[in-house]
Amino acid sequence: SVGYLINMGEIESIAGNFDTSIKFFEQAIERIPGKEYDLEATNRGPWISAARQTHVTLALLHAYRETGNDVRANLIAEVFEQDLDKQRQFFRSVGVKAEHLFLYAEAQFHAIEGRKSEALATLRDWRENDAAIFNYLKTDPFLQNLRHESKFQVIVAEIESELADVRAQYYASNSAPIE
Repeated sequence: SVGYLINMGEIESIAGNFDTSIKFFEQAIERIPGKEYDLEATNRGPWISAARQTHVTLALLHAYRETGNDVRANLIAEVFEQDLDKQRQFFRSVGVKAEHLFLYAEAQFHAIEGRKSEALATLRDWRENDAAIFNYLKTDPFLQNLRHESKFQVIVAEIESELADVRAQYYASNSAPIE
């Protein structure tokens, strides 16, 4: 099924098997009605939820960048940037801060595109936007090129500190005598 192929493409991209990832994505595209190559055809179908569209798009973009297919990567990046702009406008129009999953995806996008300073600034916004404790940050393949940046290390240290606090509170609450 198309959903299976998309999931496999995403998994292979995250695992760093970019050529295999692209093969799965291309097989999925072949099975989508009106299969002209565009972001709408690959990621907006009814077989995938809105919450997963962003991650799938980033996985495909990442695979194309890693394999040097800049023509297709540039198409995805252009449409993804337009989607980010639309989301930013929406958040402004309703008078709310961007939600943390949006900010995290935006940081991933900037990192994949090699815009380290934008990625780090967006991660800082994500962090200050009451993001849930999120330890995946340390192993996220889309953020690979940020791992050695000191600003990235500070964000990771903050999350690890919060995790330690949560663990300590949990253990303290479980060791209290039952009344």
